[in-house]
Amino acid sequence: MNKTIAIALAATAVLATAAPTMAAPRDLGNGTTDFGAFSAISILKEKGYDATRVENYGDDRVLAFVVDDQGNQVLRFFDNDTLAPVTR
Repeated sequence: MNKTIAIALAATAVLATAAPTMAAPRDLGNGTTDFGAFSAISILKEKGYDATRVENYGDDRVLAFVVDDQGNQVLRFFDNDTLAPVTR
């Protein structure tokens, strides 16, 4: 039983230290930022978009799967650097 608890605590410690790293945007220089999928979803949710998934779309866009006000899943495009909404 003690071995199981030790393994569980070790796994929790690893995940607790990895989570902030996954969520932090990375500055790539030249005014560009890599938000990462987890962080991009969080940022879009903070901006009021119910994003469920994001993907890179070309060099300068993020394609987000967003649930709209009627409960439909729709595709929305956002700027890769700022996550501001854009039109195709």
